[in-house]
Amino acid sequence: MTAWKRVALLAGLIALVAIGSPALGAPDASESPRVSGPLVPGYKDCSIQRTQSDTGEVGVVTKKCVRLYEYDQAKEDNPNRDYGVAWVQTSLTPRNGWCLVHVESAVLNNDNNILKKEPGSGFKVSRTKPITSKLVATAGGDGTKDAVVKNTFPMRPGRVRRTTDFNGRYFKVFWDGATTKPIAFALGIEVWWNPETQTAPNADAGLESRLRRNC
Repeated sequence: MTAWKRVALLAGLIALVAIGSPALGAPDASESPRVSGPLVPGYKDCSIQRTQSDTGEVGVVTKKCVRLYEYDQAKEDNPNRDYGVAWVQTSLTPRNGWCLVHVESAVLNNDNNILKKEPGSGFKVSRTKPITSKLVATAGGDGTKDAVVKNTFPMRPGRVRRTTDFNGRYFKVFWDGATTKPIAFALGIEVWWNPETQTAPNADAGLESRLRRNC
């Protein structure tokens, strides 16, 4: 069984975060996703950092967690490829009257071997409601059984869109709206790598957010 390579979390240049737990009842990125099928848990890291707003007060409490899973090699039949899932969850709670207007969460696979992306398309949210992110991993069609990683978080009104940069290696999910309430979402990619030349894909997770004084 190959081991996942430890990933480095990239803090967003304009992310405003604070040490501490989100308010009681707020969505929490450290909540474990629901996983089924032949996925073996690998690396996991949750980070909280502290940066003040431009007025010197905390603007938003943010937590980001990345989890890596390897598709069980005994359950897929391609000797030239190994498969896995990189899964990122983000939760943000605005503070002190600040309004959250933009969130960008992303995952980078330097080898550009991305098979699937979740969410699969952009969408509009007209009211606060639970949104489920669900990635079905099939080991590129070489698996004997599908594997699933999913979680459900409350999504605030706004627009969710997605894009890729750096020739398809950097998968980004954006939320644009206006809220003083907690918000959270999840994204993931299914990837492959060559077991003869790699121990695991090289994946990084990034986060940025923007605030304004009033909604």
